[in-house]
Amino acid sequence: MIERYCLDLPTPARGFMDSFLLGNGRLGSTVRSGIGEERFDFNLDRFWSGGPSPAFGAASPGHLLPELRQAVRSGDSARADALSRAMQGQGWTQSYQPLSGLLFRFAPSSDARGYMRRLDLANATVRHQYNTDAGDVLVSSFVSGPRSVAVTAVEGNGLLPADQMELRWDCPHPCQTHEWSEGATRWTRVVGRAPARVIPPYIQSDVAVSYGTDIPATDGTVEAGMGFAVVAALQPVEGGVRLVVAAECGFRGWSQRPSADTESMAQAAQDTVRAALGVDGAQLHQEHVADHRQYFDRNDLELPSRPELAERDPARAELLYHFGRYLLIASSRPGTEPANLQGIWNPYRRPAWSSNHTTNINTEMNYWPAQVTGLGDLAEPLVDMVEELVVAGSRSARHFYGAPGSVVHHNTDLWRFSQPVEGTPMWANWTGALPWLVSHCWDHWEYGAADDDFARQRLLPMLAEIVRFALFMLVEDGTGQLVVSPSSSPEHVFVGRDGGLWGVTEGSTMDQELYRQLLERFVTLSTRFGLEPELVEQARAALPRLRMPLIANDGELCEWGPGLVGGEPGHRHFSHLYGLFPAGGPTRFADPAFIDAARRSLDRRMANSIDRPGWSQSWILCMAARLGDPDLAQRAVEGLLTQLTTRSLLVLHPYSGVPDNAVFQIDGNFGATAGMLEMLVQSAVDGVLLLAALPAGWHTGHLSGARARGGHSVDVAWQDGLVTSATITVGQEGAFALDIPAGRDYEVTGQSNAVRCQTMWSTDQISHRQRLTWPASAGQSYRIAQADAGPDDASSVTK
Repeated sequence: MIERYCLDLPTPARGFMDSFLLGNGRLGSTVRSGIGEERFDFNLDRFWSGGPSPAFGAASPGHLLPELRQAVRSGDSARADALSRAMQGQGWTQSYQPLSGLLFRFAPSSDARGYMRRLDLANATVRHQYNTDAGDVLVSSFVSGPRSVAVTAVEGNGLLPADQMELRWDCPHPCQTHEWSEGATRWTRVVGRAPARVIPPYIQSDVAVSYGTDIPATDGTVEAGMGFAVVAALQPVEGGVRLVVAAECGFRGWSQRPSADTESMAQAAQDTVRAALGVDGAQLHQEHVADHRQYFDRNDLELPSRPELAERDPARAELLYHFGRYLLIASSRPGTEPANLQGIWNPYRRPAWSSNHTTNINTEMNYWPAQVTGLGDLAEPLVDMVEELVVAGSRSARHFYGAPGSVVHHNTDLWRFSQPVEGTPMWANWTGALPWLVSHCWDHWEYGAADDDFARQRLLPMLAEIVRFALFMLVEDGTGQLVVSPSSSPEHVFVGRDGGLWGVTEGSTMDQELYRQLLERFVTLSTRFGLEPELVEQARAALPRLRMPLIANDGELCEWGPGLVGGEPGHRHFSHLYGLFPAGGPTRFADPAFIDAARRSLDRRMANSIDRPGWSQSWILCMAARLGDPDLAQRAVEGLLTQLTTRSLLVLHPYSGVPDNAVFQIDGNFGATAGMLEMLVQSAVDGVLLLAALPAGWHTGHLSGARARGGHSVDVAWQDGLVTSATITVGQEGAFALDIPAGRDYEVTGQSNAVRCQTMWSTDQISHRQRLTWPASAGQSYRIAQADAGPDDASSVTK
């Protein structure tokens, strides 16, 4: 056990918001660690309300599109709003559901001394222990990937007799519970069905949660409301007991009727538990740790410890960094669903925003740290979902727009919901989800997590369908340039000509940036593989005509077209800064006007913000790192740690619909990890930038296992703000560039010999950086260290 990977708290969790979270990507367990008891809330990644999305009505609103475009062009924002609402679908996404809660009482609820609970991130284990007059108590919990079970071991001489221990289930759904014994082992099973429909909590409804009453068909399937089963066994072992839990649900595929055959599910869960009971407890834990550490050990960050700084201690930031990696490993594995708004943890039937996949920032932010921390395979569930959404979204493209290709709007769910929901057009009618989501599929390939077969057989077909819709959405703006129409900037409004606040226009900066990135990548990939020549020509012809982001008279980057200003100066979204982060990179810094305008826009947003959610703060952190601003990056990290995390490090989002006026939203955790790595390593395909935004408090440190575009792997150590050593394992052959802080001369050494490199000093006296370039071979590791040879030596650098 390594202490710096451990989060210790001196009192039990008061509720879900300061619990510890365990998971294997499929089965989630929320752990509260009480005195004499353990409270769990269980989830399965595919246990949602509802069923496959029904067919759309016969009448298509696509014929309204020309009229909507005309209203936008004429500046009639009220008419554009009304037409946008007429082009919306019916209903909302379904909701991610809890399985059941379980209270496990194993000891008297007496006064405890020396209480401590610990989440060990490296070993994915929760422990709590304390002393009482009756004796010691030690509780250890984990969720096993290899065995697909949740395991809790309780030991000590302060326990109740095993036959007096209590298992009390708290199922939020109509269910049946059955208990029995096999020798000294006590068994329980809980079976029931998910709701057939759940209305989001932001929608007023007399019947917010409804359950199906239909009889399953002969094959056990139902139209909506899948079945579930949870099975638990309490087994006496030497020195105490262990509790083993498994669960199953009736999901059969995003377009398939779910199963309500709870007997089969219960038998499958029971078989899983029985198999785990036949394995020694130590072996179970060893298997689990080895499975978790195959992911956790790929990447590491160590920062100086300054305990006297409390929440501003760099070691606290380091722990937040590792916590984000831990949560991704626990909530997203190959073969599971992608992490939703709360990963895989949710105790509520009507969770905030349905705990769905919100695709106008939140789902994407969930996967910002995946590639860069060496966890690219954990993004496979997202890739799978995008592939399915491209299929599902083709119906929405045809029905709502009369368009080819595929479209998805601002959120989706297990059933690959793709239509514009009923609501305000500034969020409901945004059409940019697939261009943004597919950029992660591109990253999956570009960072080296997938090969060219993936790019040719999966990525390119996805890009082609999204491009078909994108080309349909482009119109001339009257000057010969192409703009997206209709267009919006997610969840933000502008001041219309009539003085009202509206959301629908043409050519929002975010949409223009998304389309540019989409078309460029499609042309690059199609040309490389010689596919889709006609579509490539259309995309290639459109690219130079796309309107570039505009800069307003005040020097800020425009969020919409000419003359439009935002209605909320401190808005939580930074959609128009998409080109800065996540889309930008070191090569984008060649345009200082863009960078200056983006920075002015960011400053104005921050100066006017109130109650900024955690994910928005994490986005600021990422942009500060991209801008090379260590002070702003440090303030963003401190803001997260001091104001926007619970004591168990869950990142918060203000939300008036719950007692504490805030909810856990996991994207803030993931964005924080991505942002901190961005402070240290940034990349373009041909090179890497080190220590771009290193705060003074992080003067010394070490990072290993970072990944860069081109499939490069990066280790770097630094002291007093300067690189002491770095190792680059190159993913692609060709000229390689490394940008590092100036202040030392460096030499580059390959695996067997020194490498002649060129050094170019930055002309920007503020940045004080230098660039080393050398010809690199794929698969070769190069070590960068301070030079100590003479200027005529083959290993020396030249200025």
